[in-house]
Amino acid sequence: MLVEFDSDAFFHDDQRPGPLRLAEGLNTVLGTENTTNSIGKSTTLLAIDFCFGGNDYIDKAKDVVRNIGHHDIKFAFLLGGETHYFRRATDTPNVVTLCDEDYRSLRAMTLDDFKTFVATQYGLVNAGISLRQAVSNFFRIWQRKNADVDHPLLSHVRDKQAEGIKRALKLFDKYNRLEEYMDALNAAIRELDLFKAAGRYYEFPQAKNITEVNNNSKRIKDLSRERDRAGSQAGLTAKDYTPAQQAAINEVQSEREPLLRRFNQINRQISAMRRAKGISSEVTLTKKFDALREFFPDATLERIENIEHFHRNIRQILEAEFKSETKQLQEELEAISQRIKHINEKLEELSVAPSATQADVRAYSELDRQIRSLTSANKAFYDQQRLQKAKKDAGETLKRESQAILQNLEDELNKAMQRIDGEITNGERTPPKITIATVDKYSYEIEDDSGTGSTQRGLVSFDLAMLETSLLPAVAHDSMLIQPIEDQAFDGIAQVYARQSKQVFLAIDKISRYSPRTQKILRDTTFIKLEEDRELFGRSWSKKKKKKDTTA
Repeated sequence: MLVEFDSDAFFHDDQRPGPLRLAEGLNTVLGTENTTNSIGKSTTLLAIDFCFGGNDYIDKAKDVVRNIGHHDIKFAFLLGGETHYFRRATDTPNVVTLCDEDYRSLRAMTLDDFKTFVATQYGLVNAGISLRQAVSNFFRIWQRKNADVDHPLLSHVRDKQAEGIKRALKLFDKYNRLEEYMDALNAAIRELDLFKAAGRYYEFPQAKNITEVNNNSKRIKDLSRERDRAGSQAGLTAKDYTPAQQAAINEVQSEREPLLRRFNQINRQISAMRRAKGISSEVTLTKKFDALREFFPDATLERIENIEHFHRNIRQILEAEFKSETKQLQEELEAISQRIKHINEKLEELSVAPSATQADVRAYSELDRQIRSLTSANKAFYDQQRLQKAKKDAGETLKRESQAILQNLEDELNKAMQRIDGEITNGERTPPKITIATVDKYSYEIEDDSGTGSTQRGLVSFDLAMLETSLLPAVAHDSMLIQPIEDQAFDGIAQVYARQSKQVFLAIDKISRYSPRTQKILRDTTFIKLEEDRELFGRSWSKKKKKKDTTA
């Protein structure tokens, strides 16, 4: 657990002399009775998040560095019965320094290595979850915008339900049993996506449906007969080739096909660039001048000739720009053209029998090319069908295997929420309920109660259920989450907070509204009290400075 943290940038006095000490269970950041803002309650929680490897202390509280300057956070974890001391600086957040008990530097480590070390000590690594994946969702701090009362498993605003369910499965150490099936589904999806992308990029032929496949098959039979006749005229057939000759022909043809595709692709690209320049065709009026004179003998054509001369000059400029912009493409086109010509010559050499003419060989080769193209189109259709079936089968297998595991997770959470929320409300309110339909979809609600205070209470109950029944090591609740909750309900929450063995970090103010018992719990667990002129950093830069009175 995190046992202390401090910074030279924090405000210190006799009442706040040294490191901020933390304990098991509840740790309270106590604000004022009049709900004074900008005194550092949320920032204190972000500093704790920084100790747990987060970056929002510098990413979402940029006013701190802007007004205070870069500084170190010193902190210590009690892990495995031993206290480990660290420093982490706001200007080099990807480096964590291991220290002695006086925070003198011993050696540096990467932030990733630090997080892995802490996660291992918390028992997270064996469950396949990182430190940040474990805590980020449940450190609900104002600047992080992650207190969605309808989606308690969302870690940030762009998070997906599937990722939240995956993290929950890992926190309950249930993910390993599903990982094989999830990986199989992801692999099937990836293979199908790659197949489709390759087809679009390389323009592979592909039959669109079974009717086209059947038509292709019929066409292949007809072309095969024509090819055999052409081969007979050339003095050879495909069967007459030696295995070595046929293999060589196939190899050369395979080399030619992608070159042809690229050749056509470049031509299309050049044509598109020419159209974009507006030089697709030559526009001239000169040929029409004689006809114009015939119909309008008195017309003055000098102005028209000047306009055409201007257009011709513009065209020359555009042509020069076009040649410059397409130079690399033209050079590649010429190189491919030469390569195709060389391959065609080689193919003819391989295919020619002593009695065959070049025309006979070309006719045979063209028919053979069409057959191979249609065969490839049919094969691509069946390949896509196979990949789609593999994706469907993997999805159904995952759904079948995950059903019992997800139901078990759902039951554990609902049972814990029913117990904890009942403890908070003396069983007088409906507890929240989660329904996990699949590995990528869940729903969460308090039936017949969508009031702000109730939904906030439900979110606290959810977090505490996770804290008590999973590997989750700590939660953090900011005052914005607590404030709307009914006073009586929070009295119950405070008692549940107080009996936790894992750490709860709470920021709260205006505690006089609660029962004496709750006030005592909060005061007894306060590790820092913030108020005007005794803010976290000793001052609040959000307030305008008072102008001096110069009238005296």
